Amino acid sequence: MTVIVAAQESPLSETHISEIYEELKQHHPGITIRSLFIKNSDKNSVKKLPPHEVDSALLKRRCNAVVHPLDDVSEPLERGLTIAAVTEQKLAIVTHKDAHAMLKLFSCLDKRSKKPKSGIRT
Repeated sequence: MTVIVAAQESPLSETHISEIYEELKQHHPGITIRSLFIKNSDKNSVKKLPPHEVDSALLKRRCNAVVHPLDDVSEPLERGLTIAAVTEQKLAIVTHKDAHAMLKLFSCLDKRSKKPKSGIRT
């Protein structure tokens, strides 16, 4: 299976996608990742792209998922998108809510605390 993962074009983003790929391979040995790096449309700007500009590649179905530092993710996400996982490095992997294969694939990387089920059995 090949998964296309988008991120802002930067050396740090390249590192983030490589780390995600290495961790995914531990759980899914046959996986391959293709990177899609989104450039700032303003060639004179040195500012970071806002997450929604990278998310537009996901909304246009140019990729299967996008990666953002968790601190950069603004809530609420664009309609139809969800955070599939938050990695140990505090990276948010965003995908379509209806992309069940992607949600399942990235679930192995999700380090968000899972709340235990409450209730008392009688």
